[in-house]
Amino acid sequence: MSSRPPLFSKQQLVGSITILLAALAVVIFINIVPQHAWRGEPTPSTLDSLWRDTMLHNQSTIRLQVFDPNTADSATFSQLGLRPWQIKNIMKYRQRKGRYYDADDFSNLYGLSDSAFQVLRPYIKIDTLPFVKEREQYWQADSLRRAQRRHAYRMRYDSLNRADSLWRDSLYQTRNYHVKRDTILELNSADTSALLLLKGIGQHVAKAIVYRRNALGGYVSLEQLRELNVNLNSKYPWDSIMKFLYVCPDSVHPILVNHCSLKQLTKHPYLSYPQAEAIYNMRRRRIRIRSMEELKSLECMNDSDIMRLQPYLSFTIQD
Repeated sequence: MSSRPPLFSKQQLVGSITILLAALAVVIFINIVPQHAWRGEPTPSTLDSLWRDTMLHNQSTIRLQVFDPNTADSATFSQLGLRPWQIKNIMKYRQRKGRYYDADDFSNLYGLSDSAFQVLRPYIKIDTLPFVKEREQYWQADSLRRAQRRHAYRMRYDSLNRADSLWRDSLYQTRNYHVKRDTILELNSADTSALLLLKGIGQHVAKAIVYRRNALGGYVSLEQLRELNVNLNSKYPWDSIMKFLYVCPDSVHPILVNHCSLKQLTKHPYLSYPQAEAIYNMRRRRIRIRSMEELKSLECMNDSDIMRLQPYLSFTIQD
């Protein structure tokens, strides 16, 4: 009696088993792997569930919605699931004139994880029109102020040259090289011709005093004369010259920190280039510097620098 042949060959059995295993793998993949991980851009409902999974507190009031971090109120942030201390930090940042210029800036919020930011990012819509208008108005006003300062500086420079020319003409005509007298002068208003009347001050020293005064914006103390790199007559040291000088502090012209350029800051004798650059960058980040106390946070500034610069820096805002 002959044996019956098998219904399926060995190759057919192997192929059938392979197809069944592949179908089982597809079913397992669909049911286990989240849909948002392989279907491209997540839907709002998927984002909402992700956000609820990320923010485990106060889930009942969470509601994702479009918001502008520069204008949204605390209630909106609370509905988005942010914690109270995070909302408080946002409000403090905005009170200090802080701005979010694009959606990625919001990721710097302390305590906001990367996964939570990725959920919120599609809902962040920032209105940039006020920033552009404010920046244009600021640069127009700054350009006008710089033109006014250039004109004032040119007037002072011409006045100094005229005074020096008059002194040269009078000296050439009279030939009185040694006419000196004891007189009391205000250091911030005396020109070179007046300074030459004092014993111990020659042409080189007088020009150095006036040049330093223009660079500083005015003297606040007579002791600043000792900073000049000049050679005095041994018979007339600074102590004897200072007896005939006095300083009016109201005649000092400080730098307007919130309006000046980097070039103007670097020209001041008491500011190095790294210090001037640090102050200028701080002003650009904060839009406005309010007091000398804020400059103490700069690593390049020490207490002696702050004390020496205090009379020469003004933090007022001009309209």
